[in-house]
Amino acid sequence: MQNTENQILAKIKKARGGTLFFTDGFAKFGKPDTVRQALQRLVKSGKIDRVSAGIFVRPQKDDIIGKVMPDIIYQVGVATVNDFSKSAVEFAANNKIPLLSLSWFLDEEINKFNKINQSLIDDFKPEDIEILYKFFKKRGYIPFEEEKKAHNLLSPENVIGDIVTTAESKIKKLYVGMLETEIMIFLSIPSSASDDILNQPKLKARVFYQKNRPNMWRLSVYEDRDNSLNSQETDFYFYLPKQIFDHWRTFKLDPIKAIDLKKQLFSKIFVFNKGIEKRPFSIIEIDKDWLREVREENI
Repeated sequence: MQNTENQILAKIKKARGGTLFFTDGFAKFGKPDTVRQALQRLVKSGKIDRVSAGIFVRPQKDDIIGKVMPDIIYQVGVATVNDFSKSAVEFAANNKIPLLSLSWFLDEEINKFNKINQSLIDDFKPEDIEILYKFFKKRGYIPFEEEKKAHNLLSPENVIGDIVTTAESKIKKLYVGMLETEIMIFLSIPSSASDDILNQPKLKARVFYQKNRPNMWRLSVYEDRDNSLNSQETDFYFYLPKQIFDHWRTFKLDPIKAIDLKKQLFSKIFVFNKGIEKRPFSIIEIDKDWLREVREENI
């Protein structure tokens, strides 16, 4: 019979380089202390890397430069109109590529996009189409008169203009976040909501999810100060990264496990700001007191 360390290593070797593993994923191989000690030995031998408390990764290896941590290059697959095909999802999962589908936060605009037909296109003159092409391809680098005409052609009165206008307003409220495990999340807020909270120096947050949509999570951010209960909260929404959601599903979406994941993975989130020179990124820390209370209530 294989010992705990060999069983863990055998499971890890079956995975691709860059795959994340959680300590409790090896529970069947031995007692908690035995598993923990086996993981420590594997880290010391260089066979796996520790990225955070209770979270490990199988290193990727390059024939030329040797071991490469999976965070060196981030690739993001974007579905331009509709959702991803099954083959695209499988490819992304096998190659550790995070996916960002426009339909996740531009659902209304995507529905309008699918209604564009040939008769609508025929309403545009050839010279108008050329101007629009230049406008989208070389935005900011076309003559002023052509740019002005492009804006007129994209007025909210026509479907294409409506799509562009509303899509731009939503994209401006989309932020890239990074967990301490170097997993990316994409945060969005309603176009009518203010993101001024990101200008504050000290931020805390509480993390929630909906039972009817367990892969959609909400990050309620507020300023960290003495009277925090009176602080105004700003809600950011994000889809739980697939590797985290798949791990959670192995526990049948258990609420207690969700609390553990919040503590393990969302204790600190780095959010990259746009247009704030003095504060290029914000650090959001999870409200540990709130998390402890929630856990006590669910035990």
